[in-house]
Amino acid sequence: MRIWQAPALVLAVLGTSCHATDQGFKTIEGRVYAGHDEVRGPVDPVAGATVSNNWDRTTATTDQSGRFVIRVKRVAADEFMILRVDVAGKAACRRLAGTATGPILEIFLDGSPFGSQRCESG
Repeated sequence: MRIWQAPALVLAVLGTSCHATDQGFKTIEGRVYAGHDEVRGPVDPVAGATVSNNWDRTTATTDQSGRFVIRVKRVAADEFMILRVDVAGKAACRRLAGTATGPILEIFLDGSPFGSQRCESG
């Protein structure tokens, strides 16, 4: 091995080992809102809501702006995960294909621009 190749090899090994520790997990960021107004968009962020998932049962709590960050085990693209929001006797669910989401996931307690986000029983 040539001397100039050694630093590149060390960096490649370090990069691989650092990436491997996060392998198998996905961080999902989102916001929870009380509702959606056709003109104003998302309204009334919900603070203190519990966000959980049916995949690995991890949970998170929303902050004052309704924001949550949850780290879940990665879900294959052909499998589904459901995020559930519970607060003050209300619940909303968002079904995701795999763990692929946009930059900020939005969940609405009282409807959404895409229709109801009611949780299925059972």
